[in-house]
Amino acid sequence: MRLQEFVEDEVLSPTLIAGALWTTKSEIASTLGLGQDALSRAARVRARKTQTRLREMMEIVRQGRADHVHAYLDQITAGGYA
Repeated sequence: MRLQEFVEDEVLSPTLIAGALWTTKSEIASTLGLGQDALSRAARVRARKTQTRLREMMEIVRQGRADHVHAYLDQITAGGYA
């Protein structure tokens, strides 16, 4: 995975990331400790905090630890806590 694959309109796209990870933007927002609107409203998607958290998450995936991200998202989906 190249980070550039997930850039749309010069920002990391939560929609593209969710698709690649087979999850939803809501689940990603929850995992990152963000409100759901942080990944759905254009102004919030472009916010430094949102972009920083998305970038950090993608770095974990790029470092070959996608299984960690998937396991964490599965745990959250099942009602678990971090």
